[in-house]
Amino acid sequence: MQDESFRGMCEDFAAAEYALACADQLPPHIREERRTEFKGLVESLAAEIEQALVRTMGV
Repeated sequence: MQDESFRGMCEDFAAAEYALACADQLPPHIREERRTEFKGLVESLAAEIEQALVRTMGV
């Protein structure tokens, strides 16, 4: 795994978590749709990070 690639995944994960945390401040007509979108992104990135760590550690 390249450090830049992993760092990028972590930065994307942090940004997605922040966006999810801020979703309650969005206008009501788009709030739930965005919350669902951001939650899916957080889950996807978490799985991708976990897979990268498993590959690196050879587990």
